[in-house]
Amino acid sequence: MTCSPPDNLMIHTHRLSSAAACAAALSLAGACLGQPARAADADTLAQARATYAEVNQNSPRMATQRFRARVPGVDYTSAVVAWSDQGALRRLSVTDPDDSGNVLTDLYFTAEGDLVFALRTTQGFKPNGALEVRNEHRLYFQQGRLVHMLAGLSRTAL
Repeated sequence: MTCSPPDNLMIHTHRLSSAAACAAALSLAGACLGQPARAADADTLAQARATYAEVNQNSPRMATQRFRARVPGVDYTSAVVAWSDQGALRRLSVTDPDDSGNVLTDLYFTAEGDLVFALRTTQGFKPNGALEVRNEHRLYFQQGRLVHMLAGLSRTAL
C-alpha cells in the first residue's frame, strides 16, 4: 500500500502510524459496508441523523487532514479526507475514481468514536461532462454492526 497520510491521524482516539492510517481509512470505507444487518430502532436512526447534521454543520471549524492512499492490485489512488474534533475522528471521506465517474464513501462517527452512518454515492458523467449522483446507499450502524440499510437509491432517470 502506498500512501502519505499525516502522522497524527486519530481514529477512536488512538494514534496510528502512516501505514495503519491508510489501512484504517480504506478498510473502514469498504469492508464495514458489507456487514450483516439487524433491526434498527428509531433512536439509532435519529442518532445517526443527528451526528450527520452536527458533523456537517461543524466541519468548517474541525481539523482537516488530506492524503492519498492506494490499495495493492488496483489501478487508482484514493483521495482521503479526515475531519477531527478535539482529537476524535468525526468524518472520513474516501473518493475512488472510476472510468465513468467516482465512488464516494463518507463515514460519520460520534464524538466517542462510534461509526453510526455511512453514505456511499456513485457519480457519473452527463453528456456535457458534468458529474451527477447516480446511485446512493445509506447505512446505519449501532455498536459496530449494520442495523439499517437503504441501498440502490437511484438518483437519475432510467
